[in-house]
Amino acid sequence: MAKKAWMEKVKRKPKFKVRGYYRCQRCGRSRGASSRCAGKFPACAKPVGKRTEREMSVIDPVADMLTRVRNACQAGHRRVDMPVSKLKVEIARLLRDNHYVQDFKVLDDGRHGLLRLYLKYHNDAPVIRELQRVSAPGLRRYVKAREIPRVKNGLGMAILSTPQGL
Repeated sequence: MAKKAWMEKVKRKPKFKVRGYYRCQRCGRSRGASSRCAGKFPACAKPVGKRTEREMSVIDPVADMLTRVRNACQAGHRRVDMPVSKLKVEIARLLRDNHYVQDFKVLDDGRHGLLRLYLKYHNDAPVIRELQRVSAPGLRRYVKAREIPRVKNGLGMAILSTPQGL
C-alpha cells in the first residue's frame, strides 16, 4: 500500500521544482541525482518484460562441465547441456568410448554452440558415481608417467591432459 502511495506521489507534479521526487519507477526507492537505483537492488537491475539469458563467464570450463554432469546425475536427468569447446568434446568422446555416457552431440544454438551429453543409468542408478578435478587452475598438479595414481584400484578412469592430447 505504501508503495502505491509513493508511486502516486511521484507522478504528481511538485509545487516547486526543488521538491521533485527522485524515486525509482519500478520499486519506489529514493535515488539521488548521483546514484541511480538500478543496479543497486536486485529487483531494479532485472530487465522489464521478457527474461533475457545472460552468458556467464567461466573461469574453469572443465570443472564447470564436471559439475554440470555431477548435478544432472544426482537429479536423475537423462541429458545435460553445456557450452561447447574442443576440450569438452574430447572429454565427452573419452567418456562415451569408455561407456560412462550413452552418447553426445554438438548442437548449434546460433551463438557458441552446445554440447549435449546423454547420461547412462543402470537400474536407475547413474553409471558415473564420482567426478573429481585433481589439477585446478589455482593449484596445478604435475605427475610423471610412473606416478599416475590408479583410480578405484583400476576400476575407474583418469583423464590426463598432455601436449599430445587427452
